[in-house]
Amino acid sequence: VGSEMCIRDRVFSELGATVSKMEPAMFYLKDKFGKLLALFVIHVDDSLFTADMENAEVQRFLKKLKEKVKFGETKDARDGFMYCGRWYLQSSEDHSFEVTMSKYADKL
Repeated sequence: VGSEMCIRDRVFSELGATVSKMEPAMFYLKDKFGKLLALFVIHVDDSLFTADMENAEVQRFLKKLKEKVKFGETKDARDGFMYCGRWYLQSSEDHSFEVTMSKYADKL
């Protein structure tokens, strides 16, 4: 696990992302003016990210990341998806998020 974390940290750092001081599994990408462009969270072999997908710098970063790291299926939050036992759904109208664990809670 330790070596995997070092590889992950190195890849994100080489591409210009910064590891969070509060959460070592979270990385962020900012532009040269300090504006936040993207957030990435890694859990074992799953990743979750949010970004300004229209931004050219974000598009370049993601292209380079995909060249270095193999990704499986990508899901759009507006269609809903499961991540680490939670259901995420983003509103297309106001971009707010609904996060629930109802499926998990129903099993208790």
